Amino acid sequence: MYDNKSQHKYFRSFSDRMQACFPVRNSVAAMPATLRFLHASPELPPVDIFLDGRPVLQNFHYKSSTTYINLPSGQYQFDFYPAGESAYALISKKVHIQAGKCYTLAAAGKSDNHRILTFEDQHDVPAKEAKIRFIHLSPGIKDIDIAVKSRDVIFQKIPYRNSTSYLGVTPMVLNLEARIAGTSEVICQLPEIKLKPDRAYTAFLVGLTDDEHPIELILLRG
Repeated sequence: MYDNKSQHKYFRSFSDRMQACFPVRNSVAAMPATLRFLHASPELPPVDIFLDGRPVLQNFHYKSSTTYINLPSGQYQFDFYPAGESAYALISKKVHIQAGKCYTLAAAGKSDNHRILTFEDQHDVPAKEAKIRFIHLSPGIKDIDIAVKSRDVIFQKIPYRNSTSYLGVTPMVLNLEARIAGTSEVICQLPEIKLKPDRAYTAFLVGLTDDEHPIELILLRG
């Protein structure tokens, strides 16, 4: 499982540069949105990310994610360029973000169909409980089930590029597997997931069904 424990070399200054470009006023009316990036496409090269024409992240690699940053609510233009280049964008998207909400922008897809996908994250959790959801970003697999190993399905028929709802659980250790939806065919044994109290998690299923880029799990808070 890839949990992004090692910080990308540009992440340390990422939030500071974003705040300098897009300051948020100190008032209740100007409650910011929060946003992070995830590179979830094995066939997309390292990228530089531009926000409204300004560079905010450089040399962003597959399986990397950022911390959350604050932005004022509104509409923004996101462009992902090949690292070190700015002649043409590989993928672009306009995104409207709302005050007080949290988002993950994920680059996903295969080389002939990359997209920037937007997911709204939730961090509120009942006291001493946990919650988790799965997002299917593994191209080439239509629908998947997430099941307890050799047992019952807990997330059923997740379409590609889609998210489940959050499932509230008692803090525990999960041993899960991904299956072709509606069958017992296991496509990936997932690593052990330790859910701590008072935390929400998103598990992104990424990768391809080949040896070079095997299916993997990226587990993030929120």
